[in-house]
Amino acid sequence: MLTPQAVQSPKTPSIDHYTTRYGGMQTCIEILDTITKCNPVLDLLPEGHYTTRAFITDNDRVVRYHLTNPVSFSIVDDANYGHIQRSW
Repeated sequence: MLTPQAVQSPKTPSIDHYTTRYGGMQTCIEILDTITKCNPVLDLLPEGHYTTRAFITDNDRVVRYHLTNPVSFSIVDDANYGHIQRSW
């Protein structure tokens, strides 16, 4: 479950750790109601605190265009989510 104000897990996993947990989900780009490209994404991230951003890049993945601001989120277990939800 996702929440922007969760307690961070004591161990924040590395990219290698959650890459091994990759599921089969894809992120797709749609332009004018037509899907133009889909790429795999990571699935089932372990508990922890993460930051994500989106951007468009060149073929060599060197230059980033239209880079978004970072967005932080946390993945928590059901018990922590219930505690956070009750505090809202």
